Amino acid sequence: MKYPNKINLDQQPQNIWFMSDLHYGHENILKFNDGRPFKDVTEMNSYLVETIKDTVKPEDILFDLGDLFWKTEQSEMKGLCKYLPKKTIKIIGNHDKESMYYPGGILQHYFWRVADIMDLNLRYHGEEIQMTLSHYPILEWNHKYRGSINVHGHCHGNIDKTSNSSPTELRIDVGFDGSLAKEKGTFILSLDDVLEAMRKKTCGLEFRTWSKYTLEQA
Repeated sequence: MKYPNKINLDQQPQNIWFMSDLHYGHENILKFNDGRPFKDVTEMNSYLVETIKDTVKPEDILFDLGDLFWKTEQSEMKGLCKYLPKKTIKIIGNHDKESMYYPGGILQHYFWRVADIMDLNLRYHGEEIQMTLSHYPILEWNHKYRGSINVHGHCHGNIDKTSNSSPTELRIDVGFDGSLAKEKGTFILSLDDVLEAMRKKTCGLEFRTWSKYTLEQA
């Protein structure tokens, strides 16, 4: 990793958000995904910018899990990025040009951290939460059997009813076209949205307890 791939958030008053696979500027994405009801890419781009402006506050923490832009002019990229909070963490996706985000890149200063994969540790309502953040879904990830959650994008909801539906897999797609985004009616998902979806799998049990239980039953 070119940057430290771990973030610890002990006592954070800020809201925490996740998003992935915006594909700003990608005209063909409208043909591939019936969940994007825009008449053209200009309308979609405007929706993306306005939603970020209206949802995320400057003091918030935002994780972008990849594929933010698609063949977009530099001025348009900066036009969207200026609305990102100072603590925006970038996970590189397959359609992201790494050189734009790493040292010397035109978008570097818009992002607090940049990595290919990142572990997130935080304490939330008395529970220790562990996550591995990645663009692609992972089969085995750090602390998986200790209750860690794999939060990913890339799949556009295509594995939500198969691999991700397994109650033993604490893995979730937070992309624009994923099931959770469609359920919530927005591509910017809160930490509560993600944890709520995972707790439906664990029947309300703490994630570490659930993982230990499922491992014992295997």
